[in-house]
Amino acid sequence: MLAICCLIGLSAGCRGRAHEDLYRAKMANEIRVLEDQLYDADYQNRVLRDELERSRNQDLRPEESSNQVPRERILNQSPPQVLDDQRPTTPDDYEILDLNSPSMTEPASPSTPDQTEQPGTEAPPPASTPAPAAGSGLPLPPAIENVPDQDVPETPDSPLPLVDPPKESAPQEGLGMPTETPAAEKPSEAEGPFLELPPPAELIPPGEGELMDDQIIPGPPLPPDEDPESPPGKVTNPDDAKTMGFDPPTTEPLSIPDRLELHDGLSGGHQLDQDADIDGLFLVVTVVDDKGRSLSLENFDVDADLTVVVLDPDDDSQDARIGRWDFNPEQVRDMVRQAPIDGIHIPIAWQDRVPEGNDVMVHIRMAAAEEEMRCQGRVRLEQSVASANWLPRG
Repeated sequence: MLAICCLIGLSAGCRGRAHEDLYRAKMANEIRVLEDQLYDADYQNRVLRDELERSRNQDLRPEESSNQVPRERILNQSPPQVLDDQRPTTPDDYEILDLNSPSMTEPASPSTPDQTEQPGTEAPPPASTPAPAAGSGLPLPPAIENVPDQDVPETPDSPLPLVDPPKESAPQEGLGMPTETPAAEKPSEAEGPFLELPPPAELIPPGEGELMDDQIIPGPPLPPDEDPESPPGKVTNPDDAKTMGFDPPTTEPLSIPDRLELHDGLSGGHQLDQDADIDGLFLVVTVVDDKGRSLSLENFDVDADLTVVVLDPDDDSQDARIGRWDFNPEQVRDMVRQAPIDGIHIPIAWQDRVPEGNDVMVHIRMAAAEEEMRCQGRVRLEQSVASANWLPRG
């Protein structure tokens, strides 16, 4: 039972496709027939328009009526029409139209006019308008016998001969303008008086004293002997404007040393051997100006004596001095350092007396000729940072 149902379904599907192919073939055949009828109607319309034009020309030129081609002969040259009995029969439901058959793809060859007819023989005039060919599908319009004359353009029987234009006389010399000026019409009294303009005055060149500019001096242009006070195009800068890159760089003048200062952070006790006792002091003295800025002694030629006096602040006796150290200018120049700070680095060792406390009072004086600078300060006997890296110059 299942197999029978499958066979019925398959046969129905095949039959549907066959019907669809047949329908498409029928529609294609009808389209071709309609196209043939359309082309034939267009051709017949052109033939009738040509015949109408010939009829109009025949009314104008009756002597040439014998050369007119009969309308029946022109109509017989239309493409052949397929008769209804010669059309392919409509296939039934079980037949498939063969689209590749000669009757469907190749149209019949058009008939040619009778070649045996001699050109001298005249064809009989048309008795009436012939009926349209069988199968054309469209009726022919009625023949037009009489055409009104007012619609026909007038054309000459023979073209007119070409004629050269008449030759003109030789042109006069110059521009050919009139030599005499026609007199202008005078205005009437109603229009008012007519004012005539005076004749134009001749241009007179100016004299030597009438020129506003200086006289042109011949020769090559040369610059002026002196710079003008206000040359053309000069831009005046404001007073507060600063010039950049034009003035040479200037160096600030060196500051003058004003006083000495004892550096408390870098000054302190000093050890000369490997034991734990403090063997002396390491003092760092800087030179500053009147604004308190530290000066570099490399820019100066140091030529002064230096004196250092150390006192014990815990000694209440009249002689509290621990020692005094004097340095000549050469020794002072040797003690000038730039690291860790720019100044005079003074190492001193205890002499006969050693301080009993943990700090001392230091007085320093630098004298040169009639000038001198002094400083003083309290120094702890702990080892200073600068003395740890100090080495005497050999």
